[in-house]
Amino acid sequence: MAPVRLRMAVGIGLALLGLFGALTGIFFTGMTPDGRLAQLSSGRILPSAVLLVGGVLIAATGRRPR
Repeated sequence: MAPVRLRMAVGIGLALLGLFGALTGIFFTGMTPDGRLAQLSSGRILPSAVLLVGGVLIAATGRRPR
């Protein structure tokens, strides 16, 4: 098991990455042939949600009192 501080840092980092990805759509943004950003459908938020929830779970399970 990793140290508590490492688990907290990784969990918070993943949660922030998921939040950033959800707000910007960066994980599924593509380029159109003329160089503009492609529009996303609203159903493409799953990777960001997985990162956000996973990060919160990692951070939450890292703080266990002994």
